[in-house]
Amino acid sequence: MAILRQIEDAPISWKFAINAHSDILLIDPDHGVAEAIAQLFEDAGQRLVHVPNAEQAAERLRLTTPRAIVLEWSLSGLSGVELTRRLRAHPRSSQIPILMLTSRATERDRLVSFDSGADDFLAKPFSARELVARVHSLMRRIHGNDASADFLRVGSLVLDLRAQRVSADGREISLGLTERRILELLIRQANRVMSRAQIITQVWAGASDINERTVDVHIRRLRANLEPSGHDVMLQTLRGEGYMFVIRKPDGPDG
Repeated sequence: MAILRQIEDAPISWKFAINAHSDILLIDPDHGVAEAIAQLFEDAGQRLVHVPNAEQAAERLRLTTPRAIVLEWSLSGLSGVELTRRLRAHPRSSQIPILMLTSRATERDRLVSFDSGADDFLAKPFSARELVARVHSLMRRIHGNDASADFLRVGSLVLDLRAQRVSADGREISLGLTERRILELLIRQANRVMSRAQIITQVWAGASDINERTVDVHIRRLRANLEPSGHDVMLQTLRGEGYMFVIRKPDGPDG
C-alpha cells in the first residue's frame, strides 16, 4: 500500500531527474521477456532498463527521466493501466511516451489503454522489429515539431514546442504525448475540419491498427484537460465529418 500512497502523492514524493540521454524504461514482471526486449533495443543502439513492478519504477524515476516507457498491462500490485493514469497525472511524467504491452487484444482493451493515457498499444505476441520501431517513432514525435516557431498561441493557451508543454493562463495543462500532438495539429489547422482519417495519418503516421474510436478517446481526454481553462469549447465535433479547433478572428474596424 505504501507505493499506492506514494504515487497518489506524486507531486510531493516523486523526485524526477532531468537527463536528456536517459534510457528506455521497461516495466514487466517477466524477466525472460525483458531480457529479450533489452537485447532488441541494444541491437538498435538504445539501452533499456528493466524493473518488474510499479514500486521499482518509482525508485528508478527518482534517478532518471526515461525517454520512453514500455509497460505490461498485468503488473502485480498496481496494473499497467492504473500506473499509466498516475504517471500522466504527474507534471514531470505526463510528457513521457508510453507504450502498453499486453496479451489482451480486443478493441475495448485498446480503448481502455488509450483512455488511461498510453500513446501506443501492442498486443502479444508481437514482432520484435515492430516494437522497436513503435518506441522509436514515439520518441521521434517529441522532436518532430516545426523548428520555425517555438510557440503556438491561442489567446491564453500556449504550446511551448521546445519544452513540449501546454499552459493556459500561466498554469500548465498536463497532456499526454498523443493529446498534445492532436492539439498542435488542430491549432495549426484552425478553423478547418480535420477528419478522423486525417488525424490518424498525421498523428499516428497512418498506423493500420489505429481506428476512429481511438481518435475519439484521445479527443475526449484532450477536451477534459482543456475544460478547466475554458478552451474545451474551441474543440468542436462536426458530426459525420470530424473535429475542428475554432479560433475567432478579431473583428475589423467595420465589424
